[in-house]
Amino acid sequence: MREATQKPAVLFVHGIQGSPRQFDFLIRALPEGTPYRCLALPGHGGSVKQFRKSGREAWEQAVRQAAIELGQSHGRVIFVGHSMGCLLGIRAAVKDELPFEKMLLIACPLKIRLTMRYLREAYIVSTGRPADDPGALAMRNANSVSARKPILYLSCVRPYLELLRLIREVNRIPDKPLLRATAAFPAHDEIVSPKSWDLARLAWRFAPVPLPHSTHQYFPSQDQQTLQSILRAMIGQ
Repeated sequence: MREATQKPAVLFVHGIQGSPRQFDFLIRALPEGTPYRCLALPGHGGSVKQFRKSGREAWEQAVRQAAIELGQSHGRVIFVGHSMGCLLGIRAAVKDELPFEKMLLIACPLKIRLTMRYLREAYIVSTGRPADDPGALAMRNANSVSARKPILYLSCVRPYLELLRLIREVNRIPDKPLLRATAAFPAHDEIVSPKSWDLARLAWRFAPVPLPHSTHQYFPSQDQQTLQSILRAMIGQ
């Protein structure tokens, strides 16, 4: 955590099986003196056993607590989420009425789709096989859940069912409020359905931004610069 200034604080929240280190490229681009917190969700950063016991109630509570603490110490809070982290931010803004000043939602999974590319990358990551595919390498780097044997990942059904319930709950929110959110969607996302773009734009009225060179986890320099510029503009620099 950086020291408090007059700048808004930034709360970063990763997705399922993800890691705070996914936001390193955004943290490096923060204006000097910007306070931030990069949250590690419950059940992440440890073993499969810890992960498979985690669920949306604990995730939501962690986001709620972090947002309240940042709000109390810094006043204004900007939310940045990736994948499931986006859903947790939306729930916090709507259900808990947390007044995020602005939101940057990256690869928001309002609808998902399984692709062969995603399954292939997940297989490479879970088995530890060598890979030169940027998407698979990025997925491996983002993974914060360790397993002694690859087969143990198959026991992680519960948190993924919790993710599906979270998607359903977000999509069923009635009278969707107008959130000051920008939703950035990778053009080559292996798991988030293109229908999420239309839901973000039409149902939620988010400002949509395409990331033409990115996958769900892999963001090359051009798209990193786009996201960095959006976040700096939100902060006011």
